[in-house]
Amino acid sequence: MKKFFLLLILIGSCFTTLNAQKEKFFSFEVSANTKNLFSKNISYRNDFLDILADKSNYEISFLPAFNIGRFKFSTGLSYGYSNYYKISKELLGNSNYVTDFEINYTNIPINIGFNIYKSNRIWLNCFLGYIFSIVNDGTEIFYSEQGYTAGQRLERTNGSMGSEFYMRFGLEFSLIAFKNLKINITPFANCYIYGDILLMSYYAEINKSNTRKMTSLIEITTPSSFNPVSLGISVGVEYMFRFGKKN
Repeated sequence: MKKFFLLLILIGSCFTTLNAQKEKFFSFEVSANTKNLFSKNISYRNDFLDILADKSNYEISFLPAFNIGRFKFSTGLSYGYSNYYKISKELLGNSNYVTDFEINYTNIPINIGFNIYKSNRIWLNCFLGYIFSIVNDGTEIFYSEQGYTAGQRLERTNGSMGSEFYMRFGLEFSLIAFKNLKINITPFANCYIYGDILLMSYYAEINKSNTRKMTSLIEITTPSSFNPVSLGISVGVEYMFRFGKKN
């Protein structure tokens, strides 16, 4: 991570010198995306068939950027939400265990973009970035659909912690709607690097009647860890504050 930040500083310094007479401007983008368009994994362990699938997910991002010449450096904050489920089917018995997860993230993206094509109305950039996700909180609901434990329900909430880290790359298609306003459509791919998410404490609800407060430490498996590469798309609006010279 330290090497990556040093590389950003070095690249930024070099291109600030080389592009002293190029157009420079700040910009600010608000965007929304879904990071898992196709996310489902099927695996076997002992006598169980495990199915992990994404139900819904989104991110809302606020990204200031510095543009110089053909290069764009951006960072900021984004809020992420993920809802997914895990089904464990007992192959030799008659039980079907379902776990439903809801997790909220705060994401810190760092991106470097390069302009491939630019006209008065259309811009095309490619970009590469890293995203560090910090888990804010989460909920896990476990229940059995079949077998002798059918109808049993266990809900865990409160106090989750952990993080995920992945690389993102893709293309940014931009339409200049007004003089300083861009509409961005960005298909991208995520490459999962690592993640470690734990629920630290929870309330347990069994059969919706008996509730007790408990403390535990539970490791959560996310769709990203089973599917290291995922596809997504982002739609955003970017406003440009122009300054500097243009050749």
